[in-house]
Amino acid sequence: MQLEKLVAFHKTIGDVTRIRIISILANGPKHGQALAGILKLTAPTISHHLSKLKDINLVKDRREKNTVYYFLNEDVLQHYSSALPKMVSTKGDFSKMENQKLILEHKKILENFYTPDGRLKTIPAQRKKKMIVLHHIGSLLEKGRKYPEKELNE
Repeated sequence: MQLEKLVAFHKTIGDVTRIRIISILANGPKHGQALAGILKLTAPTISHHLSKLKDINLVKDRREKNTVYYFLNEDVLQHYSSALPKMVSTKGDFSKMENQKLILEHKKILENFYTPDGRLKTIPAQRKKKMIVLHHIGSLLEKGRKYPEKELNE
């Protein structure tokens, strides 16, 4: 699971009104005016919160003539609700995945700035990429040894 999606889910449901909407929709579909009446809020406020819930696919809607009914997507709720405990219980598997993703990203950057024979094409302009290239260069050097400039240039 992508960390960004999990964070977006928790940010979205971190609102009292949205949690109330979720609990109402758990008992069955409702239309916007019914939700506004139950929660004693205006229709635009309900629409705003429903659009946020729809953005993370937690709420689905279905139009019947002139009325739009909203349903709770219980599969999504169950999936995201259980994701955080699973992530914590994997004991570092998630951080391993993040590290692997980072390693692949660094490898791709190095491939872009090095020739196949290992020579540096150019020094990147972006700071992040420049730091990756300089770190790679530093990892090729022996600690404590002084290098003449000519040897470094080669």
